[in-house]
Amino acid sequence: MRRAERVIVASGHMIDRPGADVGRFPASAEQRVRAAIDALFDRWSVGPDDLVISQGACGTDILVAEAAIERRAHSLVLLAAEVDDFIDSSVAFAGEGWVARFHAVVEHSETLLQPRELGPDPDGRNRYARNNRWALDTAAELTAHDGGCQPLAVLDRRSAGGEGGTGDFVVAATERQLAVEIIDPTRVHRHRLGSARDREDRYDGPKRLLALDGGGIRGLITLPILGRMESLIGGGDSDYRLADTFDYIAGTSTGAIIAAALAKRDSVAEIQQMYVTLGPVIFKKKKWLPGWWRALYRDGPVTDTLRRYFSSDGAGEQPLTLGAGELSSLVMAVTQRVDSDSIWPLCNVSSAKYNDRSRDDCNLDIHLWQLLRGSSAAPIYFPPEQIQLGAYDPVFQDGGTTAFNNPALLLFEMATSPRYTLGWPTGADDLLLVSLGTGSAPAMNQPLVARSVNALFHARMIIKTIMNSSSTENDRLCRVLGHTRHGPFIDSEFNDPSVDGAQPEHPLFTYIRYNASIEQRHLDALPGGGERIDAESVAKLDNAADDNIDALLRIGDHAAEQVELAHFAGFLP
Repeated sequence: MRRAERVIVASGHMIDRPGADVGRFPASAEQRVRAAIDALFDRWSVGPDDLVISQGACGTDILVAEAAIERRAHSLVLLAAEVDDFIDSSVAFAGEGWVARFHAVVEHSETLLQPRELGPDPDGRNRYARNNRWALDTAAELTAHDGGCQPLAVLDRRSAGGEGGTGDFVVAATERQLAVEIIDPTRVHRHRLGSARDREDRYDGPKRLLALDGGGIRGLITLPILGRMESLIGGGDSDYRLADTFDYIAGTSTGAIIAAALAKRDSVAEIQQMYVTLGPVIFKKKKWLPGWWRALYRDGPVTDTLRRYFSSDGAGEQPLTLGAGELSSLVMAVTQRVDSDSIWPLCNVSSAKYNDRSRDDCNLDIHLWQLLRGSSAAPIYFPPEQIQLGAYDPVFQDGGTTAFNNPALLLFEMATSPRYTLGWPTGADDLLLVSLGTGSAPAMNQPLVARSVNALFHARMIIKTIMNSSSTENDRLCRVLGHTRHGPFIDSEFNDPSVDGAQPEHPLFTYIRYNASIEQRHLDALPGGGERIDAESVAKLDNAADDNIDALLRIGDHAAEQVELAHFAGFLP
């Protein structure tokens, strides 16, 4: 056999056997692993002058050989057993399709059986461990020059396998002072999935969660931040959307509206235009006093807006449901069920208990606009929303009145706890949680005297107080539980530099928090020209005046400067 300019020698996990306790190479990851192999072969410019050595098993070996054959590289298959025995042990369990692919690879490759003259291994290794070393030795013999041998392993780093497995191959290659290129089949990224259902596979690589706070019209602050994320992560690709990266997007109140719009792959610019245009229409006070006993604002404008925006025809005649196929990421909206005084986080996870299509009260059939109306129906501001669910017609209001105006921890719980069926892995390398606030102002009521704190004061401040305290405490807990890459100042006791630098020993996730200060002293220090921004005006949840919308976007533009691509390292394709 002639020498080659470069010899790629591969080993890797087989496709998981049915019922495997440990998912090392789930069948759902096959196409992504093949794409990763293709990307490597493209980077190495694999072609007719190269030799690719594989070992024939279903999964890695066949994928590598197929990629080599397509590039007209010389393919050499080294089998650890006679063909029929090898098929029985290492191919057939994965199905007839893999058996047919094995025969096709053998037909287009040079195939050798492990020579009997190798004899018993002096170290007592089994035939597969011997095959790993035979493959590496053969590669060394056939390399035309030093440095021309490149080992490739498809290896789940959490579970390398036993004797003769892929971990054994990596050890043998390292002993020969070779640098192994590793593809982890459980961490190969998805990109631009077709539907939310595709995101539920727990073995498809690191998961990325996005949580959006409530805050009424102050949701505008988050849009420039999301816009910068879209620009940096997308790298200038006009077709890129944040739903291409984030597997699960959650929001409360105004955050739920933005989350749902992102989930259906709307651009941030489209969402911002919707807010700028329709904010003044939605937050238009009634002119007749008798109706004020129910709410400050009519529900008609916001209902019409959401019904049109979250429909497949743009006119509201074909409303999207929570289970609509048009949603390309998982999405969750936090609501409060008023009649039972309980938190209701509604999501489109297909396996969730109340998303069973056989139920007459299946949550997936809820019209998306109606769910979002309920999630954003802040008491005093808007009347609640009644939604028909089978034989029941529960009443929903703003999720911001619960402990989850910042839904980050609730999203983490629903994504990882088996109680909510997904059971995604936790850990700083396996889970990214990004949380966006709608502005914080701990000194908003300064100065204040005790006699000013009366019933009218509380009626005016209670909703903002609940939302602000909820958002802050959820942020604190996320920083305690996760490995924090970025987070704005909270307070002088919590943000102790000697503690901030110390991360938890076993973080449950990697955490990023973006938010803006809307204290007057910080607003006065904003760079650039323009009118002075009044803190009391921008703190309101319902101030949709043109000058206030401009001010909120200006605050968001400044807050967006926090976003750096490095914050997402290890979680992007």
